[in-house]
Amino acid sequence: MLYNKLVVGSEFIGSGRTLTESDLSIACMVSGDWHPIHSDENYARERGLAGRLFQGSFGILIATGMATTLPHFSDEIVGATGIREWAYRAPLFVGDTVHVRSVILNKRITSDGKRAVIERTLSLINHKNAVVQEGIAGTMVRLKPS
Repeated sequence: MLYNKLVVGSEFIGSGRTLTESDLSIACMVSGDWHPIHSDENYARERGLAGRLFQGSFGILIATGMATTLPHFSDEIVGATGIREWAYRAPLFVGDTVHVRSVILNKRITSDGKRAVIERTLSLINHKNAVVQEGIAGTMVRLKPS
């Protein structure tokens, strides 16, 4: 979608993705976080959880990744400008199916007139339709000439 056709308040819903045992293992390996709440099923269950849970930062990773095409920008993406006000609302478990809702929060053209920053609210939603994580993510795009 071109910047000039993007409407503040527009909502985009992505397709689902089921979190797997491999995802949790990769998250532990990459982060180096092998706390028993992520790696020991008995430990997690003894603490009243449904099972091992993902690190909170894994939710940010998959939400921003799944939102790369929500919407699909026709203008060239320069990069991310940051994430703010991210909140962990509920845990993520192996077997959860999640999708992302992206709502255009605001948009502005940079001072050079060649790029724009688009901010979206991203909500990671599980199969029970509960928002498990959400926050605001910014993306900079290079504007196509008129």
